Amino acid sequence: MTTQEPVQNTDNRITAEMWNELDFAGKAFCALNEHQELVLNATAHSPERVLSAVTPENYTTIATALSEKFKEVEAKMQELETEWVQTEDKLKLNGKITRLKDYLQRANAIGDYAVLYSSLQDKEKEVQSLYDVNYAAKLQLVEKAEALQDSEEWKATTDAFRSIVDEWKHANPADKGRSEKLWERIEKARNHFYERKRQHQEGMEQDMMQNLDLKLEICEQSEEHAKSEDWRKSSDVMKELMEKWKTIGRVASADKNEELWNRFINARNVFFDRKKQHFEHIQQEQEGNHGLKLALVEKAESLCDSTDWKETTAALATIMDEWKSIGKVPFEKADELWNRLQTARDKFFNAKRQSAEEFKVNLEDNYAQKQALLNRAEQLKNSDNWKEVTEEMNELMQEWKKIGHIPREYG
Repeated sequence: MTTQEPVQNTDNRITAEMWNELDFAGKAFCALNEHQELVLNATAHSPERVLSAVTPENYTTIATALSEKFKEVEAKMQELETEWVQTEDKLKLNGKITRLKDYLQRANAIGDYAVLYSSLQDKEKEVQSLYDVNYAAKLQLVEKAEALQDSEEWKATTDAFRSIVDEWKHANPADKGRSEKLWERIEKARNHFYERKRQHQEGMEQDMMQNLDLKLEICEQSEEHAKSEDWRKSSDVMKELMEKWKTIGRVASADKNEELWNRFINARNVFFDRKKQHFEHIQQEQEGNHGLKLALVEKAESLCDSTDWKETTAALATIMDEWKSIGKVPFEKADELWNRLQTARDKFFNAKRQSAEEFKVNLEDNYAQKQALLNRAEQLKNSDNWKEVTEEMNELMQEWKKIGHIPREYG
């Protein structure tokens, strides 16, 4: 990349001559508009967009920086290309493709975006093709469900619907909009079947059959949540399932009723035992974190009266970095530790700030003293009384050397 010295102009605008003389990578893909803004040219994939306002003083620097920035954009694309090659399940990269495409629409860089868009479009087509395959597989489940909705094989069809739902849960994803419509069709077919089954059971111990289905469903849900690590949500679900169980009457067989109850209670016990162990482990971990953070607090408190401003500032920064790297402590102890740490930090930095202000006052006074010496020197410089002037000038120099630094802005 080569740049020339800017051509001088009188109205502080970048002239066409100045722009034409400028040479940098990617210049063909941008332009300078009438508002003195660098704009990225419109393409088939994106509209024209403003990248940066520029002036005669900075347009070469900004253009170069925006051109260099495009290397980072290309690096993001190369990262995706590498993942694409290495990843078997391309659908996992759909979100990244979408985010990168959106980023290309906004990236503050100058370069040839057409190649990048082309690569993304190829990947989008392949992802859509995979979605279409998955959609076809889900469509088969829908058609199977719709074929069963008028069945009178109550038990077999109930099992079949459960199998269909299970297959659906484990099926590869299709695009959300179409997938939701397919699921609505399964739900409609399933609801239609269960409504017919309900009507059929009205004269055949309807309540007990429904109770059996409901309790089976509760058992299945509780067993699913028994493996969960979403402790709050699954605890609420377990509570809701228990309340729901209490509202359901008995099933036809007492033995079956006891079997289902034991199955449900076992799933609850598994979950709550795991939850207890989990939080006991967290408690132990947080107690360990408390010890680590307490040591940091005590170290900060030992430093709060230091006047070694530079070293202590660095030490307190290190303490804060270490603090952030340590996990949580028991809730009831967290505020006390944090307040102690902040109190120590505040004490040190308030003292540091006061010292800096006092130092500034001294600098200003030093300036006043030196200004007085300069004024006196100005008064003496044209004197013909050489001996006296020389002696006083020497005195002025000795006094000058004794005075300390002055504010930087006065030189």
